[in-house]
Amino acid sequence: MPFWTSVPVIVLRRHADPAHYSKLPRRFEGLAAPGEGNQGLRSPGDRNIWLATNQIKTHSLWTHEAHFGSVCRPMPTIQELVGARVRELRKARGWTLEELAEKADKHYTYIGGLERGDRNVTVEVLHAVAGALQVPIKSLFNLQPHPLEIKLNAASDDILSAIQKGFRAIIDTKGKLAEYFLHRELEELQQKGVIRDLLWYDKDGEPDFTFKFHGKPLRLECKNVRSPDEKRKNDLFRAELQKTRNSKDGTPTRAYRADHFEILSVCLFNRTGAWTYLHISVHNLVRRETSPDLLEIMQTVPQAEPYGHWRKSLLDALLDYERPSKAA
Repeated sequence: MPFWTSVPVIVLRRHADPAHYSKLPRRFEGLAAPGEGNQGLRSPGDRNIWLATNQIKTHSLWTHEAHFGSVCRPMPTIQELVGARVRELRKARGWTLEELAEKADKHYTYIGGLERGDRNVTVEVLHAVAGALQVPIKSLFNLQPHPLEIKLNAASDDILSAIQKGFRAIIDTKGKLAEYFLHRELEELQQKGVIRDLLWYDKDGEPDFTFKFHGKPLRLECKNVRSPDEKRKNDLFRAELQKTRNSKDGTPTRAYRADHFEILSVCLFNRTGAWTYLHISVHNLVRRETSPDLLEIMQTVPQAEPYGHWRKSLLDALLDYERPSKAA
């Protein structure tokens, strides 16, 4: 009579394709298929996992999460997890086991044992496998890949290498990172109760962020300070205020009006190498002399204190917007 206990097991999320369950590896053989209850339960000696009804499994360890339940085997070993990671990287490249073994200069049965977690391999072997896969050895220990790695079916190092090859991709990434780190600051303000109803948009025609401050809805735009340009004699810190697309009504302008947002946050990374910001109320931005309702495309950003109307604290910029006549 087997002894059953309650310990952490791996519960895997439901896969959208029912045919996926016909591809389960050997360690899941005998488990109940979706909707069949637990009739497929085997003994503890078969090294299978019992999962509660409707807790459906996939073969990918990339989607596992800790859970408590009745089990007849321990959690996967580090060898099994690393092996599963190697298998995922190999399959993402469309290689057979033999192809990976040839590239790593190892016998295919040895690589098969590595992937199953049956072998306690050396660092030398892992280095050879990582080299064959063209990833740093640390990638083999990335046992909980980022959702984007799963979505793109590519390792993080491959994704970063692809971005590095594209000038436009790097610029776009810096723009999104500026928003990402600013979002963290906004989340902290929301947790403190300073703002509420925070939303982060990624859509043309919408501001980067919206939230409520003292009950009033506000919009915030995030821009990167322009990179250095040796061709400019007076290479000031400047932020370019232009939309990524022309207006939806067809008018040929990418200009911002003064009523398009309330707060501008400028990330200084391109000049300082740090993800820090200066913030300003729209009341204090420079407008075009010929069209006062439009903001100047190039807004000068102070390089050092005093910052004038620009604020290191986002809260100070919010207060400036509330009382424009009192802004320093």
